[in-house]
This record gives sequence, structure tokens and C-alpha cells, in this order.
Amino acid sequence: MDLWSSQDAAHRLGLSSRRVRALAGAGKLKAHKIGSRWIFEPVSAVREPHAGRPVSAAIAWAILALLSGDRPDRVHPSALSRLKRRLRDLEWVLRSLQYGEARARVVRWRVLPADIPKILAKRGLVLTGLSAITREIDLVPSSEELDAYVTSDVMRTIERQFQPAKGSDEPNLTLRVPNQPWILAFSQAPLAVVSADLLLSPGARAVRAGREALRRLVHG
Repeated sequence: MDLWSSQDAAHRLGLSSRRVRALAGAGKLKAHKIGSRWIFEPVSAVREPHAGRPVSAAIAWAILALLSGDRPDRVHPSALSRLKRRLRDLEWVLRSLQYGEARARVVRWRVLPADIPKILAKRGLVLTGLSAITREIDLVPSSEELDAYVTSDVMRTIERQFQPAKGSDEPNLTLRVPNQPWILAFSQAPLAVVSADLLLSPGARAVRAGREALRRLVHG
């Protein structure tokens, strides 16, 4: 029988290496510790977290890819089959997507209002949240704020060029560096991603709009 390293198990199950080690330590995955390393026996399905515990970034991105009509990367076929069944449960989907920090490194900065159009004109931004409102979401797009996925290089370029204030109580620039590249292939985030990011908005109306859009995606 071929055994898995923690990296193999994480990749096959769509979880983080830290999470699979925690599951092993709790006896929820069959594994053996040799020195400081865990060696895992192969398993065929994702072990779902308890209610209220965030899913891994890989699973969160897989949910969003499936809701967007794409096939997610880095998810084992057996785990993918189970995940598709879970997508019928709206509350599970909402719980799984409420931890946006798990999907990306997020910074919220303050720049001069006149700099927002200049940043928006840069290449490599994938608009999301209130910057990517479409007819499927009953909200007015914000022209005074900018919310986008970017690469770490683009983030550093914006930081260097526009010298944002990083401790502001009124940020107007949200940049998200995703830990998976799937979202960076778009110029505007798919509706599922926009909706998931709205769930993290400070405004109750935006949260409700994101939830309603996800409900329609889940229930068709």
C-alpha cells in the first residue's frame, strides 16, 4: 500500500497540510508519526470540519469554481464528487465561504480618492465585491472604493507607487492576493466570488445581497 506524506494527503483531500496533521493528531485520519513527520494511509473522501470551523482554502475555492461552472484544480476526484453533493446545502456553502481571509491575503488601505481611477486603470486587477456589481445583484457599484484580486507583484507596485495609509479606519482600497491562481484568469470575478466577498462586507445590505445571489446559484 502506498502511503502519503502530509503534503500528499493535503493535496488529495483538498485541505491544508496543517489541517491534515491536526486531523491525524485527533485520530480522524489514519496516520503514523515517525519522528516529526506524519505518514498517512490513503483515504477516499474529505473529512468535513465540524460546524462553524472554516474549510480549507482549497475547498473554498473549489466551491466557488463549481458554482461558476468550472472544474476546480487540486481536488481529488472522490473528494470532488462529495463536494458536489454538499453544494445543495446553502447553509453549508455560506459557512464555508464566510472566512475570506483563508482564500487570499487581504489588505485594506487608504489612498487618495483621485488615485482610485489610476489604480483601476492598471493591468492585472480582477474586480470583486462592490467594485464588480452586476445586474444579478441589487446594489449600486461603488466608484469611491476599489476591491480587487491581484498578484503579489501588482500589490507591491501599487504600494510603491501610491503610498497608501495602512492603518486607516476608512479604507477605500481592498487588495486580495489569492492562494490559488484560478481567479486571476478573469478581468472581473465570477458572480459566485463577488457574492462570497460581499458576505464579508461591513454593510448589512451588501451581505444580504451576497447571500441572496449565492442562494440563487445553489438552488438554480
